[in-house]
Amino acid sequence: MKKFSFMLVALTLFAMIVSSADPAGAADSPNALTNGGFEEEMTGWTLDPSSNASTSWANTTNPHSGSYAFNWWDDAEFTVQVSQTVTGLPDGIYKLAAYSQGGGGESKALIFAESGGSKLSSNFANTGYLNWIETTVSNIAVSSESGSDGEVTIGLELNGSAGQWGSIDDFTLVRVGDLDAEPAQITEIRPVTIDTLVRETPWLPATVTAVYSDGSTASLAVAWSDYEPALLSTAGSFQLTGTVTGTELQAEAMIRVNYRPYDVNGDGKVDIGDAAIVSYYAGAGAGNSGSEAQDSDLNNNGTVDDEDIRLIVDRLLQP
Repeated sequence: MKKFSFMLVALTLFAMIVSSADPAGAADSPNALTNGGFEEEMTGWTLDPSSNASTSWANTTNPHSGSYAFNWWDDAEFTVQVSQTVTGLPDGIYKLAAYSQGGGGESKALIFAESGGSKLSSNFANTGYLNWIETTVSNIAVSSESGSDGEVTIGLELNGSAGQWGSIDDFTLVRVGDLDAEPAQITEIRPVTIDTLVRETPWLPATVTAVYSDGSTASLAVAWSDYEPALLSTAGSFQLTGTVTGTELQAEAMIRVNYRPYDVNGDGKVDIGDAAIVSYYAGAGAGNSGSEAQDSDLNNNGTVDDEDIRLIVDRLLQP
């Protein structure tokens, strides 16, 4: 009898230890979202009235898992925003994740989470048909003290051009820790490479991707340093740094300044035919209008001249 009582006490203590070992429930937290995989089509989701893509709905095209995914496409410029609001969540740190695929190229493509007046987001860039990528948003703080009252709004925002398409699926929102737990730290700011033409102002992104110690990523605002305009006057490259919100780590951008492609006639090679076209437009009275003339302006100074001829001759003389 004593032996049985001892075993009962031991088993009870073991159960108590196991049940309290992970108070945050980080490993096995359930998905807080309703219909995160769109298997019930748009149940639980709200499509913003500003969304104007002719295809912006859950259907059976290209799901990541199951039978349904949220898809987008239009034959004109479009905007899409779909979201879901969850209430009654316990205080804690949450993580949002989703999988997407598609042709890419959208001017805006991100998932977001908003709680207590704070909005976090992560950009994504699709890379092709069924090339599924996972995008995450980390460190989503849900606190009754912040006025969120256990409420989080998550979703997708897109701005696209005619013909751009894709799908997103398997949204999850899980609790990964307590508010007083050590938050994931930013360990890296991914560098960016930007190509531009000589004398053309490069487009600098407003956000960069931060990588956290838990492996998740987020898009953070960046303020880029100034540069000398003379750096754009000839082909070459230079480095820019930027100040990133929320970290002392700096962003880095490699700016590659290029002449226009030497293959002026677009036949896949650079030869005497391209040189002849450049020489023609550099000749007196030839004029500089039209796409072929623009392509002949290799140094992008607004006119086709002897400098463009020199550039293509130098290119032809290269081994």
